[in-house]
Amino acid sequence: MNCIVTCVTPDFYQWYIPTFVYSARRAMPDVDIKIFIQGQLDGSLRSVEGADIEEIFSDYPPSPSILRFLVPGEKLAKYDMVYFTDIDFVFLPHGEKTLFDYHRSIMGRLGMCYAGHRGPLKAKDKPWKQWDGRHTRIAGGAFMATREWFLVTRAARNGILLMAKRLGLQYREQDEVLLYHICKSSGLPTPKDVGCFICGKPYNITYRDLHLGDFKFDKRWVNMPRMRKKFLTDGNVKEYIKLSKDQGWLSAKAVASKNPLVRLTLDRADDHVCSRS
Repeated sequence: MNCIVTCVTPDFYQWYIPTFVYSARRAMPDVDIKIFIQGQLDGSLRSVEGADIEEIFSDYPPSPSILRFLVPGEKLAKYDMVYFTDIDFVFLPHGEKTLFDYHRSIMGRLGMCYAGHRGPLKAKDKPWKQWDGRHTRIAGGAFMATREWFLVTRAARNGILLMAKRLGLQYREQDEVLLYHICKSSGLPTPKDVGCFICGKPYNITYRDLHLGDFKFDKRWVNMPRMRKKFLTDGNVKEYIKLSKDQGWLSAKAVASKNPLVRLTLDRADDHVCSRS
């Protein structure tokens, strides 16, 4: 049994829950979906079907980052594989080789209990010059872990959990830096090359699906060559067009669009996809 896990702060991001759940359920109907809310969920979203939604870490300090990799392992112990991701992703079908099949093949080839690729190296407006050394990032929105990973990293995650309760998290990208520390301090190999797994093989962006977070940034979503190369494949554009005609998707989108910031990213995604179709 496999599971998709995301963790959300109780701000505008929680309004992505309907689109997240509907697209995941449509693309992978046999996979469980668990959403952890760091605080109290808006009451109107409690009726979203198809996911197990749980409030967690409500007694922790508010922070600009999220605690997804610190969710206690016993809450996910029954799953063979757990995929951690962002709430603002839209999942798409990939034929016979699913998202879980892809990451399973990576882990099998490496003999590893996780599949995660290194995040960006450049860091603008930060007190350090690069996401390197102690501040290395492992991409948090596409991280697959087996049951063994939770056992191997238990001590590291528990230690960081105590720190987070005392101090909170200080900057937006900190959960990805903590993910690197969790793996590194647990004796696990970590990826060296940006955008690549431990073996140096690049992450296949087909399995990145569609990230609505890309459409928050004006310089990103209007740059067609960059979007096509780094963020959204032509094949995924075609799948999103199919999804956009689905009545269930339209209903989920209508609920999510009650928040103006979420509606903006959904509208921009539609504009971008339309221009590429």
